Amino acid sequence: MGTLGKAVRLERLKNRESGRILTVALDHAPSYGLLKGLEDIHGVIEQVASDAPEAIMLMKGTAEQCFHP
Repeated sequence: MGTLGKAVRLERLKNRESGRILTVALDHAPSYGLLKGLEDIHGVIEQVASDAPEAIMLMKGTAEQCFHP
């Protein structure tokens, strides 16, 4: 992957006012099982999204269950 493509994608994530990126990771190793507080993942995503981070990271399986393709 070229550096230009990477730079373009990173620019899309940056907050236009601050120039920073706030990313919230809602993933964990599946071997730990369901972690306390993540039982209602839809509610957690809504709560996190209401604070307007630039990105939310999820495991692929979680994203497939929570969002329509």
